[in-house]
Amino acid sequence: MPLQHRLGAGVAVALLVLAAAAPARADEPLFQVVPTDTDAAILDTPSPTPGTRGNHLVWLAPAERRVDKLAVFLPTGGPTNLPSEFKALGTEMGRLGYHTVLLAYRNEAPIAASPTAPIPGCGNLPDKESAPVNCAINARTELLTGVDPPADISPIVSVNRANGIENRLNKLLAYLVRTRPAAERWGQFVDGNGEPVWAKTVITGSSLGAGQVAIIAAQHAVDRAVMLHGWTDAKHEWVKYGATDSSKYFALIHARDNFFARTCFAYKELRLATVCPLAPVLIDNRTAPYGDQVHVFNLEPGSTMGTGDIFHQSTSRDGWIAREKDGSPSRVLVSAWRSVLGDKDADSYLDDRDNCPLVANADQTDSDGNKIGDACGPTLAQGTVGGAVPATLALTLGTPATFGAFVPGVTRTYDATTTASVISTAGDAALTVSAPGHLTNGAFSLPEPLRVTLTPASWTAPVSNAAVSVAFTQLVKATDPLRTGTYSKVLTFTLSTSTP
Repeated sequence: MPLQHRLGAGVAVALLVLAAAAPARADEPLFQVVPTDTDAAILDTPSPTPGTRGNHLVWLAPAERRVDKLAVFLPTGGPTNLPSEFKALGTEMGRLGYHTVLLAYRNEAPIAASPTAPIPGCGNLPDKESAPVNCAINARTELLTGVDPPADISPIVSVNRANGIENRLNKLLAYLVRTRPAAERWGQFVDGNGEPVWAKTVITGSSLGAGQVAIIAAQHAVDRAVMLHGWTDAKHEWVKYGATDSSKYFALIHARDNFFARTCFAYKELRLATVCPLAPVLIDNRTAPYGDQVHVFNLEPGSTMGTGDIFHQSTSRDGWIAREKDGSPSRVLVSAWRSVLGDKDADSYLDDRDNCPLVANADQTDSDGNKIGDACGPTLAQGTVGGAVPATLALTLGTPATFGAFVPGVTRTYDATTTASVISTAGDAALTVSAPGHLTNGAFSLPEPLRVTLTPASWTAPVSNAAVSVAFTQLVKATDPLRTGTYSKVLTFTLSTSTP
């Protein structure tokens, strides 16, 4: 059955099709990209009416604020939920320094519709037993990869490969590399196969898009996986922990979201929760950093218009997000967006670029230039203190060495030791001893020469009170004549340097 017959514009099921609301205050994207410009095979609905899913929106921070990471956002599901409905969130992603893309994709899939409805879906009940077997995961897989006829994965959607999320994203990145200035550096996000460099990609999405984030992060080790809102089929047991480490998953959900209870089971599978039901720890009355991976808030939506769940939508959709009195997005909500996107203290600097990541300091003041912001501690002032070291070469000898008594008529080697202490402020130093010669006793001398060994005898850096072992060796043979009395020798030890 052709797609337009299944997914008519008048669908009013749990896709949360809401009436239009006042536009959000946000920066306009730097530019938009028509999906068909990236690949002529991309047609949102069969020809001749393409373009119904909107354009890709792109934000790009000034060069000095870019963090060399790609952030891709997948909007909520529903016929009216286009990228242009999420400009406030896109603005904050761009302000954090991400190369930011709000991706237009085939998100009008009626997963929450009844299986017996004229336009069938998987149902809006929490447990998988309420839906046809593998209904949700098959539909989501087809949304992600697309399937060319005559093959089909899901009976409730009809998305060919050109229109799958994968092709739309790949072709958009290729288009940006091809058409944008090289200085924008889009090429760093595309690998040799023309696919995203997932290690540099933050994948985020709302509702239907959040579920797609879970699938993508299970298949690829992404830099960060951010899931906004709950989603209807979160308890259908298709969510699986995979390639992305659990520390890189983050979630933001309204405490009164219709899907709050069931989404806990997806969080549990992804190791973000230990038990269900989830006990909400609200961030409303706290200040960042929150210290949680699952952020729960309970703000009143900015609008009560529409026929769907206004609390569900108020997590990210412009018409329903909470607002300050001046109409700007709620500071609490903006802090939550920044936090789950990698800015713990919500000061608009990602943690790995923030000189004080746990204390908000948007001006990044660092008075002493030590790369630690003033907000993290006292500012250090530079002062001068010092002292002079005089040139010093000092040598101190220990007690005189003695061999004891020489025994006439017996061949024997006699040993004696003493010590020396060296102080040198020079760059190097050497200790030497004069030619030992022979021990003498008046007019008589021992036939064999005296031997002296110094350990150590040289230094390559300044030393203080360095110990030196001075060893003496004297050989006396059985035929050596020995005269009564004391044999001795005066030696001269010299400490010198070539580098004063």
